[in-house]
Amino acid sequence: MKTEISVPSTALAIPGEAEGQSTPPAMGDSVDFSGTGKVTRSEGDKTYLEIETINGQPIEATEEKSMDEEEAEMRRAAQKSDGPAVY
Repeated sequence: MKTEISVPSTALAIPGEAEGQSTPPAMGDSVDFSGTGKVTRSEGDKTYLEIETINGQPIEATEEKSMDEEEAEMRRAAQKSDGPAVY
């Protein structure tokens, strides 16, 4: 399984021909980047990292949601849009 991380598109943008212009990556593009991070823990043969910078740009912490939390939010939204249950 591959791990997906979220970074600002500007950190991966390709500089344009004109001064100050850049092109953000599109879905399916391959990107090369360098980053820095901190080891948060090690479990067996796995090492977990907290990403700090990508291409020199700081990465702000984001609140990750588990799949259970996302599923619960979707269920609540669906129930709300369906209205109250009437039997």
